[in-house]
Amino acid sequence: MLAYVDASVLATPLPRTVLYLASAYEECDFSLTFSPYVEAEADRALKPGARKVSELRERWLWQVTPDHPDANSLNLDDTNWKDKPVLAAAVHAGACCVITGNVRHFGERDLARFGMYAIHPGLFLAHRLTAETYAAILGMIAAGRMRNPRTVETIHVEQVAVELPDLFQRFQNIFGPINMPNVPNLPHLVVRGVWDNGGSLTDINPSEQ
Repeated sequence: MLAYVDASVLATPLPRTVLYLASAYEECDFSLTFSPYVEAEADRALKPGARKVSELRERWLWQVTPDHPDANSLNLDDTNWKDKPVLAAAVHAGACCVITGNVRHFGERDLARFGMYAIHPGLFLAHRLTAETYAAILGMIAAGRMRNPRTVETIHVEQVAVELPDLFQRFQNIFGPINMPNVPNLPHLVVRGVWDNGGSLTDINPSEQ
C-alpha cells in the first residue's frame, strides 16, 4: 500500500524516522511518498539548524510524486484550503491515505469521495509494526544518538509516548511494566475517512481505541 506523508510529519524527526525505517520492513507492507508542495512546506516548518527534508530525500532516495496538475479540478469541498493541494497530490499518486499530524484539516466528505483516510502517524504505525520490529527500530535510533534520550527505553517513554501516543500504548510494556506518562495535548482526532481496518471509521480518538 502507498501512503502519502504530510508536511507536519516530514518536519518532525521522530515520527518521520520511525515511518521510513518501518517502510523498509516487508512485513509492514507499506511504502511512502510525498510531493514537492509538501516538501517545501516541511522545509519551512523545520526548527533552525535541522537538516532539510530535501537533503534527506536526496541522501536516502525517498520517493517523490508530482503535485496534482490542477488541484482545483477535484472540487474539494470540506478540506482546509491549505491542505487541498496535499490531498489532491495524494489522490494523483494513488495513495490510500495521508499520514498527518493534522487529521482535522482533511474533510470527511472529500476523503470519502476518493475512498481514502487521513491518519495520525502513531495510529498508522500501531497497526503496522510488530513488537520485534518496533524494538529493532528503536534500537537503530538509539544507536545513532549522541544526546539524551539515547536508549530504547527512554526514547520509548520520553518521545514515542508524546509524539506517537497510539504506538506507545500498543507496546507500552515492551521493555517492562510502565504507566502511561502524563502527556499534554494528546491529539483529539487520529483518523478520519474510509479506513479499512475493520470497517469505515470516522473521528476516532485515542480513548476509543
